[in-house]
Amino acid sequence: MNPRLHLLVLTLFATSCSDYSTVSDRKPVFQPLHSTAAAVSKKAGQAGKRDPINSLGDYLSAAQAAERYLKNHPDNHAALGSYHFAVARIFSCPRDAQNAPWAQPLRVPSDSGEYVVDYRPNPRKRWNPSLYDNR
Repeated sequence: MNPRLHLLVLTLFATSCSDYSTVSDRKPVFQPLHSTAAAVSKKAGQAGKRDPINSLGDYLSAAQAAERYLKNHPDNHAALGSYHFAVARIFSCPRDAQNAPWAQPLRVPSDSGEYVVDYRPNPRKRWNPSLYDNR
């Protein structure tokens, strides 16, 4: 067999087994401007994984405050960023707390009252969140 062909086959074999990507979790960093939603998001972020249920309540309050502000000021990018950040973090808090709001309603305390997080099942069986581990 041709030595060049041996070298080509060896090169293809060696490079096909190498890792070409890695995945790791990174804690999102929020740089808030001055607003109620930003302050609440910052408070929730400081509690983090220590107290995920109270963090969830703070993120729900932040999203609600940003939504109220956006109704009157829809072009405010800082409020929109606060809203998006809070909503994105809402979905990670039940995972961090090992809670499953799709199994039963989740009561969440916050400074602005109590929220109830509930789940409406989708008729498509593959969309059942209990089938998946979100880690």
